[in-house]
Amino acid sequence: MEVKIKKPKSYIREMEISVPYKNLEEERRKIAESYRSRAVVPGFRKGKAPVSVIVNRFKKEIEEEAQDNVIKYAFEKAVSDNNLNPITNAAIKDILIPKNEGKIAFRARFQVIPDFELKLDNIKTTYKPRKVSEKDIKNVISDLQKKYTTLRPVSKPSKADDNVEFDYTVLDDNGKKIDAAQGMTADCKARRDKSSLSFLICNVKVGDSIKGEIHYPESFPVIELHGKLVTISIKVKEVKEKIIPKIDDDFAKIIGLNTLKELKESIHKQLSEENDERANSTGRDELIDKLLEQNNFEVPEALVDYYLKKLKEENNESSDEEELRRMIKKRVQLDIILDKIAEKEKFDVSDNLLNKIIEKETVKGSVNEEDLRKYLQDTGKMQDIILISERKRAYEFLLKNFLIKG
Repeated sequence: MEVKIKKPKSYIREMEISVPYKNLEEERRKIAESYRSRAVVPGFRKGKAPVSVIVNRFKKEIEEEAQDNVIKYAFEKAVSDNNLNPITNAAIKDILIPKNEGKIAFRARFQVIPDFELKLDNIKTTYKPRKVSEKDIKNVISDLQKKYTTLRPVSKPSKADDNVEFDYTVLDDNGKKIDAAQGMTADCKARRDKSSLSFLICNVKVGDSIKGEIHYPESFPVIELHGKLVTISIKVKEVKEKIIPKIDDDFAKIIGLNTLKELKESIHKQLSEENDERANSTGRDELIDKLLEQNNFEVPEALVDYYLKKLKEENNESSDEEELRRMIKKRVQLDIILDKIAEKEKFDVSDNLLNKIIEKETVKGSVNEEDLRKYLQDTGKMQDIILISERKRAYEFLLKNFLIKG
């Protein structure tokens, strides 16, 4: 057998394969014998008809099967001999079958994972979490203070920060109603802008009816009126003052802690963890970008097409296909690199680890372990589990060795 390999792209292989004509003759004889053992031919007992009779009777079928087998076996041997692992079905073309002698020849085109030299130089990444300041802690306490602020009805006129409930009607220049609502609420604000709703509802009591010109608030429903100067009539239904809790040990007890000091320490710890995770996440992204840049190669289009189709089937929403392809390409490139790392570092999944993964899935899915194991083996999903586990270990290897906290 003769094999010539071309590489139009780093992930494409084109093989020119030729085998001796005698391979086809031998395959014809094997198939004819197989037909002979099974065929029922008039005038002969089953399996006793002469081979020549079988060949004449099933000539077309034997020839088609023999040619298919010769091409299939030759392709499989060529792939194996050259240590290739196709990730797509081969497109077979330009098949040449001589009549009596010579060589059978054909071309096969398929995609593979591209060869590349793994580079981990210059990818070390340092991330530095932002320190928690006293202002950060005060802001959180202020938010908690607002959260635990209560409202208490009062009969006196509203003052700054009081909450006012009211019904309103908005009129046009001709006095015609263009908007109205009941049970609206807003806070009184001592602003200089006298054309604001928050200024208008200051110094009012329950039962008061007031009228004035305001800029129609964006919190009101009619979008076309937002920001426009309108005439509004208001009927005050209730005035409530805010009971703001004092920031002390008693306030900390409301949160579930014993002292204000403990509350501040708890907030500091939580903010530190959030800052660390935020910086770590940014660092991981930067590390992966460096890794992809260092190991830049052509990504097999077949894998991109496969994941794009799968994503579209799972998500019916319309998305920018070009952007999706870019994201998928990046993900596939990373997976290929992780596979390379797993191979280099020999991150094989042990039987013990695999058993733990299956046991975990058994508990999660409430299924029999043996049934699950058989299903995973029969469907090929066991290999998927192994692959995902190896990639996870490779990713953890990257973070452990190349992501540094500054």
